[in-house]
Amino acid sequence: MREYDINLIPNDVLESETLILRARSWLLIAAGVLMVLFVINMTIKIMNNYVSKEMSALSSASEKFSREMMQTRDIRLKEQELLDIRKKIGFLSQKGPVMRIFSSIDKAINHNITLTHIEIRSQYPNALTVKESGGKDNTIVIHGMAQSNSDVATMLLELSKNEFYESVNLRYSRLGDSEQGRSVIFEMECSLKNLN
Repeated sequence: MREYDINLIPNDVLESETLILRARSWLLIAAGVLMVLFVINMTIKIMNNYVSKEMSALSSASEKFSREMMQTRDIRLKEQELLDIRKKIGFLSQKGPVMRIFSSIDKAINHNITLTHIEIRSQYPNALTVKESGGKDNTIVIHGMAQSNSDVATMLLELSKNEFYESVNLRYSRLGDSEQGRSVIFEMECSLKNLN
C-alpha cells in the first residue's frame, strides 16, 4: 500500500503565508536599495562639498596670484619710470649748454612770469635735440604767460644781455585768459652762439 502526504492546512492559508514571505523579502530588498542609495547620495554630497572647497581655495589662490602679478607689473613700470627720470636728471645735471641755457632763463624771469613750454633745437652733443622741418638749428623757443607787457619786456632785455645768445626776438605777445585772470601770452625765440 502506498503512503500519501495529506495536507491538512487549507490552500488559501498557504497562499497568504507565501505572499507574506514574498512581501517581507521585497521590503528587505527595497530597504537595502534605499540604504545603498542614501549612502551613495551622502558620499556624493560630501565629495561635492570637498570639491567645492577645493575649487574655492584654488579660485582664491588664482585671484591672489593675479593681483600679485599686476602689482609686480606696476612696480616694474614705476621702476622704469624712475630710471627714465634718473637718466633725465643725470643728463640735466651735467655741465654744458643745456644747464647754462636753463640758468640764463631762470635769471631772466620774475615771479610775474610763468613758462609753459621750452623747446631747444641744437646741434651740440649734450643739448636736448628737437628738430623741425624748416626750423632753425641752435635756437630756443620759449612760451609763457606774464601779468603785463612790461614783465615780458624785462625778460626780453635780460635774455638779450646774456652772452649765450646772438639774438633774442619776441615772436608774439597777446592778451589771453588764464586761471589767474587776464594775462599776456608770449613766445620768444633766442638764437644761440657757438657754445662749444
